Order: sequence, then structure tokens, then C-alpha cells
Amino acid sequence: MGNTHKVVNNGNKLFMLSKYEPVGIATYSNAALMGTPWEIIIKIYRKQLGEKHFPHLSDYVIDFIHFLHTHNFFTDDITQHNWLKNQIEAFYILNLRIICQKFNFKNFDYNDSLIIEKLKDELNSCLDANKINPSICDDFVGYTFGQFKNETKVDFDEIYQHSQVSNLPIDLRDLFCEAFFYYWIIQLEPDYHTGLVFCGYGDDDLYPSIIPCVVATGYNKRLKYFINQAKADSISEHGTSVTIAPFAQTDVIQTITQGLTPDCQILYSIQLKMALIRTQTHYVDICHLNLKVKSLQMRLANLTSHL
Repeated sequence: MGNTHKVVNNGNKLFMLSKYEPVGIATYSNAALMGTPWEIIIKIYRKQLGEKHFPHLSDYVIDFIHFLHTHNFFTDDITQHNWLKNQIEAFYILNLRIICQKFNFKNFDYNDSLIIEKLKDELNSCLDANKINPSICDDFVGYTFGQFKNETKVDFDEIYQHSQVSNLPIDLRDLFCEAFFYYWIIQLEPDYHTGLVFCGYGDDDLYPSIIPCVVATGYNKRLKYFINQAKADSISEHGTSVTIAPFAQTDVIQTITQGLTPDCQILYSIQLKMALIRTQTHYVDICHLNLKVKSLQMRLANLTSHL
């Protein structure tokens, strides 16, 4: 509740991806894919994989994503539609919160023309920014807004009748739908995502590597996922340096690598800044004192010359 979040420490988060090859997978954040536990999904994949093996770790990632597709993301169509509607409603609430924070609105009154205008501006801003974003999830490359609008017409009609989004003015609904589409297809980690970290060797890999993948939800044979290239890493033949890559609870890794917890680092920075300010103040005071001393010395010198 509030700004807190739950951390589950007693669930399995590290798994063998294969019983026969040095390949593993770690999970963080959401423990399930649209309600189906990842532990079950990975267990089924491991059994299906059997003794099959691949040249590179990236091939295991591709095969695993393909496996999710072939099993319809381990959900039925009704569940996928419900998850999509939850995401649409969450996007709506997100925009309301942004508006309220920006303009200090305590209550969102749709009869207030100023508030409606600000919501329209926010949706347009979101649309413009995401429409030119080149980082699109793989399954949505080539997927058009027209296709999305036709496929989700029933979902949006239901939302406009039975959820908070029903308050949205009719003349803003087309804009809202398009803004959500371009927000939905980009490579972004939503609150309900799962992090999958693939690690190990393929047959032709000389050194191990890690490939992080973000998976959110599936809808109509498309999976919202992407490879987090910024955190992918490997030991290469160009050098055997190693990397510690933090995922999920990054404060633990930062404590190990930097010797201080993030909270202590912040406290240290504040204390250091205050010490520098005090030193600067003392230095200025000393300089002023020196100027006064020199001025007094000059006056004494002038006085002495007239005696």
C-alpha cells in the first residue's frame, strides 16, 4: 500500500532451463505470466526441450519466446482480453495522476473545461513522444493502429461502459485509444512485467553471457516483450573481465560493489556537501578578516608616517 512494495523471498527464482546443458534462467518482479506461475511454465519448457541444445545462448531465448507463443501464453482468450482492459484502465489512471500532480488538481471534474483541456494536452504529448519512439517490441513491428483499433473495438466498448474510463468525454476517446496504442507497443517496463535473465553457454560459446528479457502480457498472438540490451553482457575473447549486473533489488548489489548501502551513500553525500559549505563559509570569513587586518595595518602605517 502507498509507496511500499512486497518482496517475496520464499519463492523459486532460479531455474535450470535445461537438464543437460549449462543454461539457467532467473526471474524477478512479477512471479507469473497473466496468472500462470513462471515456475510451472519453465518446468514445462525444460521437459519439452529435453536433450535439445543450441549453438548460442541467444538461441535459447528465441526458442523460449517461441514456446510461449505456441502455448498461447498459457492463458485463454478471455484472460488476455481482461489483461488488456486492465492495462487500458491503468493507462487512463496514469494520465489522471500526471494531470493532478502537474496542476495541483485535487478532484478531477469532467465538467471543468480547463481540466479536460489539460487531459487532452497530456494525451497528445504522450502520443507525439511515443509515436516517434524507435524502440518497439518485436511482436508489434509492422502492427498498425488501424489493426489494433479493429481488434480491440469490443474491449474499448466494454471499458467505456463499465470502468472508470467511462467518464472520458466522447470527443477524447479516439485520441485516448491511439495514445494507448503507441504507449503499449514501445519497449517499456510496466508495473506488471516479469524480468527473465537467461544465463550460461551455448555449444559454440566460449564464455558465458547473460541476456535479460522483459515480458509483460500477451494478446491476440502477440507478446509484449523485449530484450534489455542495455543490461546484456558477456565475457568475450577480447578480454576476460567480468561484470556484476544488478536486477530487481539493486540496493543489495550496490552494497557489495560500492561498499555502502544506497541510503548510506545519500547520507554521506549530504554530510560531505554540508562540510564543504561550512568550509567555504569559514574560508570567506577568514578572507574578510584578513582584509580587515590589512586595512588596519595600512591605517596604522599612515598614522605612524604623520608622527
